[in-house]
Amino acid sequence: MDKVKITFFGVGCKIAIGKFSTEELGNFHKAAKIFAVPLSEAIFDSAYFLELADRKYKSWYDLGNELKMFGLLNNYQSSIEIRINGKKQRKILSGDLSGDSLLFPLYQTKVSEPQSFQQSEGNLIIVEKEIGTVANYLFETENFLIDNLHFSIHPINIRKDLKYTIINNLNYSGKELVSRKSDTLVKERFALL
Repeated sequence: MDKVKITFFGVGCKIAIGKFSTEELGNFHKAAKIFAVPLSEAIFDSAYFLELADRKYKSWYDLGNELKMFGLLNNYQSSIEIRINGKKQRKILSGDLSGDSLLFPLYQTKVSEPQSFQQSEGNLIIVEKEIGTVANYLFETENFLIDNLHFSIHPINIRKDLKYTIINNLNYSGKELVSRKSDTLVKERFALL
């Protein structure tokens, strides 16, 4: 029995996109005034959500009523390491998954249709980038085969200068794997109203 550990290293990206009514946005701004900072800063303070009238929001990530996504950012700083029975077997650069610069694909990937979101009245777009160990997947299998490993890639276009490609779902032999833990530090975060 092979004990397999797959680790996503590099830059993780959380995106939450929400669409709200004028009344809801007014409540968000009203709660931000208590902290004497703009809404785009207040939502990153955990105490902000204690002041918010609507208790269904406990963190900024809950504001993503149109889209919530978290995963490994597909860029030059990100990589995936595969260990079998404690021995490093392979290091995959995230760029190798998309296959854009390859003659033929090296790995099983499913690229979803690009999702486009426009910044408009009532929209709230929140992005947080983290650096470190983004995800750890642990599982056992009789005989690990790299061809049974499937990666899901999601392109997200917010505007021309704000596009992300995120690797987030991992399947092995048709079974979705669940990340056990992460260990990251926040690198950057911002909100667009």
